Amino acid sequence: MAFEDFEFDALFLSSSHSMIREAALLEYPLDLQDPCQLVLDSGFSFTYALPFFNTKPLRYAATRLDVGGKLLTNLLNELISYKEVNL
Repeated sequence: MAFEDFEFDALFLSSSHSMIREAALLEYPLDLQDPCQLVLDSGFSFTYALPFFNTKPLRYAATRLDVGGKLLTNLLNELISYKEVNL
């Protein structure tokens, strides 16, 4: 569909974790020379953690937490709107 309908010349598929790591390497090239790196990707509903070793992702060690922006926003909203005066 991408090649026929939209007339794309090429298509590149990649994981968001790899792209985040590559973007960080472009922005901070001297800071990321360690062989061990950890990418945290926090979204609306989930947070993913993926370790890298020698530029290779260790997919067996990837972790997903059920904590995201929605949960944190609701928690903050609850904390701010909680009204009680201790005398």
